[in-house]
Amino acid sequence: MKKLEELRIENMRLRQELMILKRRMQGVNIFPTPMRRFNDAEIAKEVICEFFGINIDTKTRRRDYVRARYMYFYWVRTNTHMSLAEIGKSLSLMQDHSTIVNAINKHDDDYETDKVYREQYNKLINLIEDHIIEQQRQHGAAPDTSVELKQELAV
Repeated sequence: MKKLEELRIENMRLRQELMILKRRMQGVNIFPTPMRRFNDAEIAKEVICEFFGINIDTKTRRRDYVRARYMYFYWVRTNTHMSLAEIGKSLSLMQDHSTIVNAINKHDDDYETDKVYREQYNKLINLIEDHIIEQQRQHGAAPDTSVELKQELAV
């Protein structure tokens, strides 16, 4: 179990490095830290809703809605500076922090055991990252030449 967690952390680190390199090659402003801005949670929400063809703000316990929310909560928690309470309030369902913790744990279980769920989540990660890059490009973001970026790319 511990080995799986170490592999997951390494996978996330490599994904972040790939994202930085991808943005750098496309001439897009790269954040000096690996964490993203709050508005990226909105982008993630839109991409997930579009991908599944549902509105994750809908109050229902249907499995497809619940699993889409799991993916949203996990992505936002691991890729933004938002607290658990802020994540819960980011949807109109106004869920509290304990619900978010439970959803993240359920995501981990489903990701480990369900191949279809894992494939869907991996596709979503790429879609979300592509949408974030595209939005930055549309806003005319210039390449970042900060010292922190150069250190990150040198690693």
